[in-house]
Amino acid sequence: VLSISGLNKSYQGAQEGEPIKNLFKHGTDDVLMLFDEVDNLVISENKTNPFDLFISMLDDRRCLHDDYVGVDIDVSNMCIVMTANCIDSIPDYILDRFSLILNVDNYTYEDKVNIATKHTIPRFISQFKNINNSDIKFSEEVLMFMARRYCNDQGARKMNSCIENLFPAVVAGWMKGELPKPYDVTEQFVIEKLDPLFLKEEKTSMGFVG
Repeated sequence: VLSISGLNKSYQGAQEGEPIKNLFKHGTDDVLMLFDEVDNLVISENKTNPFDLFISMLDDRRCLHDDYVGVDIDVSNMCIVMTANCIDSIPDYILDRFSLILNVDNYTYEDKVNIATKHTIPRFISQFKNINNSDIKFSEEVLMFMARRYCNDQGARKMNSCIENLFPAVVAGWMKGELPKPYDVTEQFVIEKLDPLFLKEEKTSMGFVG
């Protein structure tokens, strides 16, 4: 809440909210303001409702009150965009204030494999100075195995986490002389390294994976 509305100057360390900071930074109010994953907002123990902050921004008043600045800021020139994985937890009085709501289909397993091949893996390779594209290879079959086994989320975060954990595991294998270089990642290697990380919560009380 404070990151949006700011904190009154009477408090130590008080500062303006992020929206106002960015307006000052860019010197214009003709901007796109993105609020990501607003479905994660929750009502706090003191009954503060973070969604109430958006009411005046989205209705006819089109203003944002910043407690640090102490005035209402005109946001009528802004394009306000919000994202959410699920809109069920977002109050109707917020949804009703949007002129357009777009529903985007969840990523398929094929989408996740495609994102990993074209974006995630090249990005991780670029972070290691002594590794090139031919040193670590992920076949489409292995990536699909990972997607189906670990990545039941709507987006591509779990696939990203899988690859993020496999890269240092491969490098450690090289350093210990346990893996050849270059290395073609295998399903068995994936199971060995990722099952303890991503399937441990799915084990039953007897210790078997369901």
